[in-house]
Amino acid sequence: MPTITFNDYSSVTKTTNSLTIIRPEVTKVYFAEAKIEEVEMENTSGVQGNEIYTVISGDNISKIANKKGTTVSAIIESDTALTDANKGDLIIGQKITLPNTVATAGKKKKITFEKINKGTIGKAIYVIVETKRLNGYMMSISVRQGIEDCIVEKDAEIMLKDDQEKYHTWIKTKVGGICDTDYINKDDFIDKAIFKIAIDTYDKDIKAKWIKAIGDTQDKKTSLYIIADATFINDQEKLNINYLGDTEEGEVRGEKIKNRWLDVDGQWFELKKLEKKICPIDPKNRSHFVIHCTAGAMTESSIKFKTKFDIPGKKKRSAAHIYVNLDGTKFEVWPLTEKNVWATKIESKKGLNGQMFHIELNYGSPTKPSEAQYITLADLYIESSEIEKCWPIIVPHIEVDRGIADGHKDPTDFDYNHFYSILKLKGVPIDEISKFDHDRYWGDKTYKVPWGSDKTEWPPILSGNPHK
Repeated sequence: MPTITFNDYSSVTKTTNSLTIIRPEVTKVYFAEAKIEEVEMENTSGVQGNEIYTVISGDNISKIANKKGTTVSAIIESDTALTDANKGDLIIGQKITLPNTVATAGKKKKITFEKINKGTIGKAIYVIVETKRLNGYMMSISVRQGIEDCIVEKDAEIMLKDDQEKYHTWIKTKVGGICDTDYINKDDFIDKAIFKIAIDTYDKDIKAKWIKAIGDTQDKKTSLYIIADATFINDQEKLNINYLGDTEEGEVRGEKIKNRWLDVDGQWFELKKLEKKICPIDPKNRSHFVIHCTAGAMTESSIKFKTKFDIPGKKKRSAAHIYVNLDGTKFEVWPLTEKNVWATKIESKKGLNGQMFHIELNYGSPTKPSEAQYITLADLYIESSEIEKCWPIIVPHIEVDRGIADGHKDPTDFDYNHFYSILKLKGVPIDEISKFDHDRYWGDKTYKVPWGSDKTEWPPILSGNPHK
């Protein structure tokens, strides 16, 4: 008959006739993209006394907060017996004091994930680790080179960027950690570890080598796989986990473990070189990516005032899609998917509305754009290309409005070649894309200021002396 002993109480044993061992499991691991949408729903606000709630089977404090339209912190504040330390120790039948709230109309965000099998360097994606009986434990992942040497040697760890913009070859997160967010469906992921990552490196030279290595392959792609592990994390070494991966990577306590996923034919994740055509100049397409800058640094409140952002039904469409601050953060006036937006004079004069992306860098002379702004601008360009499924033509506001009375002359002191070098490091084939020539702005001091004799052209001229 089997005998049970306890690690923390070695003197305590139990002999039993039969014993069924139920082990925690890691069942699936895969790459994914996220879709976030706003959902109309009845919301709650305004505390009016308290409500007593009885814990039922399957409850946790996050699920209760979502069910009752409140927050975990508000529940802890309402119930003097609850703390951050014991909030995970609820038992069936336990009475909890909740804030009683008033129902109102509102919107909340819902997140869903769709499995993908291909991606590109620098693009934000997710890794989903599905588990059983591991909620609250930490999980770690590593992405490895598969099949043959390419961006690194076969089976070597690949550098990843996490959601805090930090770089690691192993990334950790908590199973069920998304339950600490405000997504209305967060409890759907109570048994999932969700990693937001990019296959990326802080070293520009290494990144350039990655891009070249993929470009040198016959199919312009390379194969990757994932290792997921919870046993090698501090204080979790004694977990007896059943890994249901595709192949074995190592062993725990003498047992081979299958903690490698996607490293079999038909499952590999393909890291590819971006392959798109230049966007055609056609009313059906957003063909141009227009770069603007503000006359000086604007606060969020001043942007909202200028665009009538908070006035229902009055938000201006004659505005940029997105403002980019000096620290690289963004303020979205309109999503990049919105076509009915215009921010140049030529659009209204020639009926070109809906044919451009507009990005406003939040700086003005004598300030110059920051490195963080260049990087965010590059990410927005890549995002725009994903929306249109082609490479938009890069052009500044000064060129789009050239020859028009009172045309603008921004962005001031913008280093086009530096911007293009960042795009190249992110895997954009910038040498093959139509773009504004750096020397058309920087070639002579007179090029920075429009002349009254300049000619208006559509599409805009991208190179040469602007005054001819």
